[in-house]
Amino acid sequence: MISGTITDNSGRTLSGQTAEAFWTSEKHANPCSMGFLIVLWEQNNLDRT
Repeated sequence: MISGTITDNSGRTLSGQTAEAFWTSEKHANPCSMGFLIVLWEQNNLDRT
């Protein structure tokens, strides 16, 4: 299992890769599965904390 995280509306991982680039960099490992955690914050939510 390979897992990645998308953290904003740009659709990029924590390291700045697109989902396609992430897959390209990991597919050599022949994973049986791959998933993404997608966390999208709106500016209003950030202003309240």
